[in-house]
Amino acid sequence: TNLTGPVTTKSTVEQQGIAYSLNGKGTLTQRGSQTVVEAKEQSEPAQDGANKPPHVEGWSTFTEPASGASFQHPGSWSVQAGAQGVMIYPEGFDANRELIVGAGMPAPGVSSATDARVGQQLDATVAQYAPMLKRSGQPEALAAFGGDGALYTYRGTMPDGTKAMSVALVRVGDGVAMSLSALGHSDVIERRLPTLKTMFSTLHIEKMEPAAAGGTAQTDDRRLIGMFGGEATAGGVDVGMTVSTRLVYALGADGVVLYGAQSAMSGSGRDYTGDLVWTATGETAGSVERGRWSAKGGVLTVQWDGGGRSVFAYGFEPDGSLVLRDPQTRRLINFFSRIR
Repeated sequence: TNLTGPVTTKSTVEQQGIAYSLNGKGTLTQRGSQTVVEAKEQSEPAQDGANKPPHVEGWSTFTEPASGASFQHPGSWSVQAGAQGVMIYPEGFDANRELIVGAGMPAPGVSSATDARVGQQLDATVAQYAPMLKRSGQPEALAAFGGDGALYTYRGTMPDGTKAMSVALVRVGDGVAMSLSALGHSDVIERRLPTLKTMFSTLHIEKMEPAAAGGTAQTDDRRLIGMFGGEATAGGVDVGMTVSTRLVYALGADGVVLYGAQSAMSGSGRDYTGDLVWTATGETAGSVERGRWSAKGGVLTVQWDGGGRSVFAYGFEPDGSLVLRDPQTRRLINFFSRIR
């Protein structure tokens, strides 16, 4: 998830003995990690209230533990979540003829499933894994619960002459792009497609209510309540510029989360003889994001008031420091010392 906010910068640059004062406005951005998933099945779903996804009689529901994304699927199908996404195994699955997966990624600023950026990402992915396939026609609009949906189709021929096909059913909403994709022999994928469309119509992420005073945090771990501070550094001596950003998360007992970031910059440059040519220092006025948080089973989820969602796997060090990791890969994001 991209967390952004307006900032005001005041800097002083000194070059060849002359000091320059710089004032301006911009945007401070911090990238958080987030992952999402999906899936579903046959027979026509019945709408069960405007605020609930379609319900398919006799189907099972899968919820991806890290992101909270859910979808329904035929009871005879199985679904497994892993580091590479969600693997979906239909009844009669043949690993030599088909592959079905669910995946997701942050999509800040994207509101349509037919946005050119969505198509470009899909084209690049297909070119990497199935270069013999090319996009066929324009994306087809699909019904998507709580978001915008589209179907992208790719066709081609395998080296042995077999007709191949890939489909990507994409939902954009909640600041996230989620896809249900299938790749394999054309006859198999064509047969699966109606069921995949029904599964897709049930794909959604539960929304938390906007942050408000007087509520209660939905958590099974009260250690998260408090204020935690961390720091991120970019640049270095080799690039002549260093930016240090102070990061603070305040997780309230009422379920409200405040995230603040403030950066300080310093840098210098030398000519080919090694003489100092310029120096610069500055800082941002800071930015604050507000949202609502919940935690369950070692996963911390934040629904930001401005849109978008952040999902982290978390843990605690012996000294009480909060450790945030990518929920899928477990890659370290940052350490946050307890302030209070």
